[in-house]
Amino acid sequence: MMEPDYRDFRPSLQLASVLFYDKPLFSLQHQVSEALYWLGLNEPPLKQQSQLFKEGGYAVLQNNNTKAIIRFPCFRFRPSQADALHMDLWHKGQNVLRDSGSYSYNTEEKWLKYFSGTRSHNTIEFDDRDQMPKVSRFLFGKWLTTNLLTEIEQKANQLSWSAGYTDYKGCSHQRQISVSDNCWKITDKIRGKFNKAMLRWRLIPEQWIINNNICQSEKAKIEITCNVDIKRIKITEGWESRYYLEKTALPVLEIEIAAQTAAIFTTIITLH
Repeated sequence: MMEPDYRDFRPSLQLASVLFYDKPLFSLQHQVSEALYWLGLNEPPLKQQSQLFKEGGYAVLQNNNTKAIIRFPCFRFRPSQADALHMDLWHKGQNVLRDSGSYSYNTEEKWLKYFSGTRSHNTIEFDDRDQMPKVSRFLFGKWLTTNLLTEIEQKANQLSWSAGYTDYKGCSHQRQISVSDNCWKITDKIRGKFNKAMLRWRLIPEQWIINNNICQSEKAKIEITCNVDIKRIKITEGWESRYYLEKTALPVLEIEIAAQTAAIFTTIITLH
């Protein structure tokens, strides 16, 4: 096939249409479809499915109209964010649970720390610290490694998967995720010597209401339980950067427990 002129953007549009909508904009035989042949996407249309990317450090759980993307530690090059076991959740194309983004690589120290740190992700934070210590502006030390990793398992209409790590101070976090229909169950088992632990869920910006241990909106109902006393459960204001150099506020559900040696958080998310 002859390569189009560099100002012809149709190849990019063709590729994006197949990736995001499972259908081409132009004929598959047209020269603008060359990238599809390189990537093996020319036929048949893409079928979304659950996959475990062991070398990249990601798991994708796909069920009906919902999809979760989870990050687990698998670093060959320096990690840019302390985001181990972060979980993004999508429902009918909307990002219901989300991370912070990057914002900027040249900004005030507080924003560099926030957007790359553990507190701006949907995971567990021990003692107000990152999962890895910051060595320099762009470098974390004591890189995490995954010490628990299962295959994605499917039984009947239920998917399940789990992963875990132990950090440089001996605190461990194991996350098990299962989904059936539009109901997600996340079990977070933590262990170690810590003065406090915080579970965060960063929510899609809309009206969320907390009643005891249930947080809900028009999009979803989130029910939180723990096998030890919950010290605090509330919605706070966090930040996200959907576009570089732009940041906007979003609600963050925070669940805090006091000093323990072990605890189990259970989150049940029902998507409407």
